[in-house]
This record gives sequence, structure tokens and C-alpha cells, in this order.
Amino acid sequence: MKNWLMAIAGGAIMAAAVWLIIIFAPQVLLLLEGIVGILVGIAGGVILAIGAGGIKSALEETRAKKVEAAKAGFPGKSKKE
Repeated sequence: MKNWLMAIAGGAIMAAAVWLIIIFAPQVLLLLEGIVGILVGIAGGVILAIGAGGIKSALEETRAKKVEAAKAGFPGKSKKE
């Protein structure tokens, strides 16, 4: 659940970053607004990547457990194979 929340939060932060960049693009010469939007975008991207990586690893662990359980159910197959 934590990984899904991180992925959703990262996506929301990325959307906010794009919105900030679009809203403040005409005033980029002031730099502060533009830099804030870019930094928020970078933070959102990092959080999104961490969340997506966590989801991927959780899915791989689940798949490995299912394969191990399937191997345990067949006679003649050892758990080490």
C-alpha cells in the first residue's frame, strides 16, 4: 500500500510541478517561481520512481512466492530447483 501511495503522490507532485511551470513561465526572469516549479518536479519524479520501483519489487516477490508454491506442489520437484 505504501508503494502505491508513493506512486500516486509522485504523480500528483509532478502534475503540480507542470502546473507551476506553465503558470509561472511568463515570469521566468524572476527565477524564483520557475526554480520552485522545477524543484517540485524533480522531487515528484524521485518520489514517483521510488514508488514505482517498490511496486515492481513487490510484484516480483509475489511472483517468486507463487512459483515456489507451485514447485512445492509437484512431486519430484525440489524446493531448490
